[in-house]
Amino acid sequence: MFGRRDIDLVSPHSPEDIARTLKKIMKREMPKKKARVIGNGTQYDMELRYVRRRKKNSFAPVLKAKMEPHDGGTRITGTLGIPIGGISFLIFWFAMLAMIFIPAGFTLDITLLLISAGMALFGAMFAWIGIRAGREDPAHILAFLARELDAHPADT
Repeated sequence: MFGRRDIDLVSPHSPEDIARTLKKIMKREMPKKKARVIGNGTQYDMELRYVRRRKKNSFAPVLKAKMEPHDGGTRITGTLGIPIGGISFLIFWFAMLAMIFIPAGFTLDITLLLISAGMALFGAMFAWIGIRAGREDPAHILAFLARELDAHPADT
């Protein structure tokens, strides 16, 4: 999953109850578990991600959602995908490489061309590994919401 996707869920619980539930769950320790959903939220919004013990992934999908009262419960709308920081890193990385690669191409500086091409390959590989490592995270986040908040897709 490279892009971001829209999320539209409903829960029978009030936004205040959801905020209290999230706060309580996030305080729990992670004994013996290798991964879990973490994040924060108020009665107005939430941000959740699936993390693995001792592994950092800047490209792991994040759910950023707003919550509002809906039919006695809560409507949760937002996006699920790579965080802006991960995308910004890629844009910056490749923009900086372009500033080396393009002039090196005009001057036919083979050394700079090879170095910048290698760095571009490294950046692409880094992003691919991170994106691939987080490909199942959206399912874990949505399962967490279904299990803990009784959230399911909204009938639009």
